[in-house]
Amino acid sequence: MEHYLLVTVACALTYYLCGMNLFDAVNYSFATLATGGFGTHGDSIAYFHSPLIEYASVVFMMLSSINFTLLYLLVFKRRWRQTLRDEELRLYLFLVFLAVGIITLSKWLEAGDLSEHGFRESLFNVVSLMSTTGFTTENFLVWPHLTWIILLIMCVIGSCAGSTAGGIKVVRVLTAVKIIRNEFRRILHPRAVLTLRINQDNLGPEVVQSIFAYTCFFILLLTIGVSTLIIMGLPMFDALGLSISAYSNVGPGLGYEIGPLDSWSVLPDGGLYISSFLMIAGRLGNLRLHHSLRSLLLARILIPLSPNTCYTLSSSAATPTSTTRWPTAAFSTPSSANSPVPKCSVSMRSTPTSPSTSRQSKIVCVAPT
Repeated sequence: MEHYLLVTVACALTYYLCGMNLFDAVNYSFATLATGGFGTHGDSIAYFHSPLIEYASVVFMMLSSINFTLLYLLVFKRRWRQTLRDEELRLYLFLVFLAVGIITLSKWLEAGDLSEHGFRESLFNVVSLMSTTGFTTENFLVWPHLTWIILLIMCVIGSCAGSTAGGIKVVRVLTAVKIIRNEFRRILHPRAVLTLRINQDNLGPEVVQSIFAYTCFFILLLTIGVSTLIIMGLPMFDALGLSISAYSNVGPGLGYEIGPLDSWSVLPDGGLYISSFLMIAGRLGNLRLHHSLRSLLLARILIPLSPNTCYTLSSSAATPTSTTRWPTAAFSTPSSANSPVPKCSVSMRSTPTSPSTSRQSKIVCVAPT
């Protein structure tokens, strides 16, 4: 908390020294460190027409994109080597500079723009979208088409875990790359024992399962968002760009009808609802959303159950003595539960079905709060 506050103060002071008034400097520092992107002017950072302010924004957007534990080690503990050894941070920096290089080169080859301004705009917009801050300085949809693909990919990836940024997070991309690499090695060496490590920490099979589940749920939500917006009449590119922008909490639109400088208010009511849902899902993390919905469903089902009683979940009934297996869809209520039940807290625990086996059954415990 303290280091976040100090970095925010440093950001506000930097903006003030670069030419903003005090009011704008404070507000834009809040929007920068929280990667929120809202400003006091409709033109965002472009309102100030200041290269210094843009470069300052890039620095603090990148700081807000890395893990805040690393930020603490970097800024306050000055453990430069330990920080720069972090694999996620190194991949994040590599992706940023790779994207900036490709976009700058593409603009030079197709539009002949090889200037400091062209490089600055490429750097600013890549960092802004990848950090999901969403500040804008110009309409990047007038750039070559290759740059659109690069920017969409950056929006999907997002920034580091443990930051305020959105997206699927660089650490998941890093883990997926290492999983794919291990699979290719296993093809060449079928009997090799291959470990999955990040920063010298071993990752178990549950990590692979978690990434697979997250990816599937992300594709499902994105498919729902894109399909719904297409049904409402938006072009496919607009539907894809808006869905990615909403899920990753980026902000600017990426499409023909709704671009980075346009407002989302032109969307129909249904489009605003689906975009709001994607923003909530992206901010919570889709697996957290799934667990929240499941917990809410369980809580609603368990309201009529008796307090101070543990119920096993089954496909047919739940009784204090049953030991049927999880998962469950139906519950039976004991006769003592006909009276009003006070507010209860719901918890779950696993118990062996018998002393001779390791099979686990899920038990729901209801206790008065």
